[in-house]
Amino acid sequence: MKKIITSIFILMFYLGCSPSQKDVLFANASDEQIIEWGKQYVIHSIEDSLKEGESYKIMEWILAEKKTSIPVEVWQMDNTYKKDSIPGCVKLLDTRGIFDELEFIGNGDSAFVAFAVAYTIDEKNGTSSFLEKTFTLDKNGKVLDCNDYLSPSQKRKQTEERFHKALEQLGPLLIQSVKKGAAMAGKDTSGITNVTINGKTYSE
Repeated sequence: MKKIITSIFILMFYLGCSPSQKDVLFANASDEQIIEWGKQYVIHSIEDSLKEGESYKIMEWILAEKKTSIPVEVWQMDNTYKKDSIPGCVKLLDTRGIFDELEFIGNGDSAFVAFAVAYTIDEKNGTSSFLEKTFTLDKNGKVLDCNDYLSPSQKRKQTEERFHKALEQLGPLLIQSVKKGAAMAGKDTSGITNVTINGKTYSE
């Protein structure tokens, strides 16, 4: 009798702890497990967002990526190279052949993986909506962010636009830095009134 009670207790403990245990293991799981569990977390998030009378249907799992750091060597002024890293990602799933290791589609510093999914939401009045969303998950499988899906190329374009906008605001500082460098090299700085970077010119 004591053995039976102990067995039941162990079974109840296991069943009660298994979800949280899976959350803990999510970050260290194999890619196949991350895909399987990640899809479940995304589906739960979609289901939780449904209003009364609404239903959904997954149409396509577009892309799944795991955030990582890519090792690089950065050239130094003394003509040596320093080991560093840049943000990147690892492909878990790619049905459209659009993966870019330098463009993680998720958002946030705590991001671990991101899933892009296409699905429909059907309302009880017969109206149907087609959506493409990107879900960002942390290391515990918690959905941190859900936004309209942007492909890696669209994400890159968005990043470049933000970069150029920031450069425009920093134009005068860039020119001052160039002038300072030229002065240190003993060159005339009177003619330096603008700086051109990647084909775009920034003026004082």
